[in-house]
Order: sequence, then C-alpha cells, then structure tokens
Amino acid sequence: MPSDSPPLRLLIATPTRLGTRFTAALAALCPSLAEQGITVTVLEGGTGPMRAERTAAPGYTRYRSTQPAADCALLAALEAPHAAILLGADSLSLAAPLLAAHIPVLLRQDGDQPPALGPLAANRLLGLATGTDWEAERLAASTQTAVAVLPLALPPRLPVAKGGPAVLILSDQTATGLYLALALAAARPDIPFLLPETVPVVAATLPDNIRLVRDGETPPPIRLALLPQGNGCPPWADLAATLSAGVPILGGDAPLLAAAIGPAGVNLPLTAGLPAWLAALDGLMGRARPTVSVCRSQGARLLPDAAPLWGKALHDAVRRSRALIAGTL
Repeated sequence: MPSDSPPLRLLIATPTRLGTRFTAALAALCPSLAEQGITVTVLEGGTGPMRAERTAAPGYTRYRSTQPAADCALLAALEAPHAAILLGADSLSLAAPLLAAHIPVLLRQDGDQPPALGPLAANRLLGLATGTDWEAERLAASTQTAVAVLPLALPPRLPVAKGGPAVLILSDQTATGLYLALALAAARPDIPFLLPETVPVVAATLPDNIRLVRDGETPPPIRLALLPQGNGCPPWADLAATLSAGVPILGGDAPLLAAAIGPAGVNLPLTAGLPAWLAALDGLMGRARPTVSVCRSQGARLLPDAAPLWGKALHDAVRRSRALIAGTL
C-alpha cells in the first residue's frame, strides 16, 4: 500500500487454538504489516481467563480466551479495530458482534467450497478471503462475489532439498492415494521412497525401499515429490517448498492441485491405472522432467509477497464499509 495510507488496527480471531505453524507464519508477516501501519491483535481459543501474551513480532498482540465469542465483542469495543479477519468456517460464530459494531469482516478459509453463511449472507460487511489466486477464482465463480487473497507463508512440514535419487511421498494423502504411492514404490524397488510419519495411514508391511521420515528429521535430498490424491485442500506449504527447491511433483488431477503444479510436473487421475502412473514417474525421474527454473517459478506463485495483498484487502474492506455505512454504495 502507499506510504500515506492511514494506519489500521486489525483483529484476527478464531475460536480454536492456533497451531505452531500458523503462529510462526503470522509472526513473520506482522513486521511487514507494521511497516504499512497495520497493527494486529489476535484472539484465539485457550484455557483460563482472557489474557494477553507478549510476542516478539512488532504490532502483534495475542489474546487467549475460553469464551472467544464473548471476548470478541469485548475486544471490538476495547481495541476498536478497523477490520477483522476470521480464520476458518468455524470462526463464523464470532462475526455477529463485529458486524453489529460496523466492523468489516473477512472470513478466510482454505479451499474453493463456499461456506454456509446462513443469515449473515445478506450482510454486506461480510466478505470472503482465501490463500491463493486459484482458490479465490474458483470460490468467486461459485459465490458470484469478490474474494480477497490473503496468503500466509506457513512453514512446510519437512524441509526439501533437490539433488538426491529419492521420491518424497507428501503428507495429506488419502488412504487411496497412499496405497497408490506404495504400489509405485513396490514396482520400482531400485528407487528409494521417503514416507513422512505424519501420513496417518501406513500399511503394516512396507516395501523395502520405503524409509520412514520421523517428525523433526531432515529428509535426504529428493528428485521427485508424489501426491496422488490429496486429503481436502492441497498442502500449499509443502507444495511451495517442494517446487521452490526445484523439485517437480507427480500428483492427482483435482482442480486446485493441478493448478498448483501446473507445468512443474504431471497430473493424472487415480483411475489412469498403475502403468500410466509408472510411466509418468519414470519420465519425471528421467529426461521428461521440467527444468529447475520452471519448478521454482511455479513455487514462487505459491509464495507471493503477502503483506501488500493483505494491506490492499484490508484498506478495500474499510473503504467499502465506510461507503456502506454512509449509504453511498
């Protein structure tokens, strides 16, 4: 945003406890928002009475509360935020006191499925937001409304480095996707496959060429990543880390996953059958792989400079709310 943009107070709220990965991403984002004059207050679910916690990030205060709905109304009065962002569809229960105070609210969710807004759907102070251009485009098409893009650079579950011979089976697989990955490993015993222990479904007997990667362990360098069928929304952080390292991805054909991989890999339907998947794997492991620059370029699309996008979305929401209140929109 321009340097002469007025300062804004932003409230980010969720009824649940924030995970460590989201907390790290938010702490990394807040200094850049502070440079734009945007200060951040976070309200999350927790234990005990509402209390503030110090944070190292500039312009970032965090509250935890066992009654986030009631305390959201309290913070709306005490902090007088110019705008609010609610994280996830289950945060919609926090919207009412904010909207009643004429505070514009953006409901940020992952994926491209419209949330059930109920009676709040008619409230023009409530808008939608998501993390990527692809999600926003598909969500806007289904809701016939503008959708803001609010990316967050979540840390990947595993660090990724290129240059090795291994295939990394990414987390967030469905059971069907995992079993296809295991079938690929069994059919290519000369290729080492890496399986994070965070993958929830593991066969009792794994092929000898599969090595489990423990939580917190740095995996060896890889040549290819594998995601036959994602469990819900694509694991954006893991995809970004993989592609940004110059490593291509062999994945399923779900629309969001196909858009994320783009020219930096191959997408196939699960129904294509094992021979087709093996042919694609062999090609990406050999001469048919995309260049490192293509992979990194696609990875950069998943890691845009977040602060300007947040600043634009927030200032747009505030301007729109003031126009609505003034009756000029």
